[in-house]
Amino acid sequence: MVIVVTTSERDEATGQTRLVVSHGVEEETGKKVILPPEHPSDIGAQFSNDLQSWVIQH
Repeated sequence: MVIVVTTSERDEATGQTRLVVSHGVEEETGKKVILPPEHPSDIGAQFSNDLQSWVIQH
């Protein structure tokens, strides 16, 4: 499983704050994973209520 690290950015066009992926961390190895700067759901991540974080299941 990859734990997705996110950040909030202000959209210059709309002024709205949006959630954007920063990177991921492989849970088993602790290695960083390069991910695109998109909304987590756009890259297939799901929010885990147990972890209170976005995750990508393998």
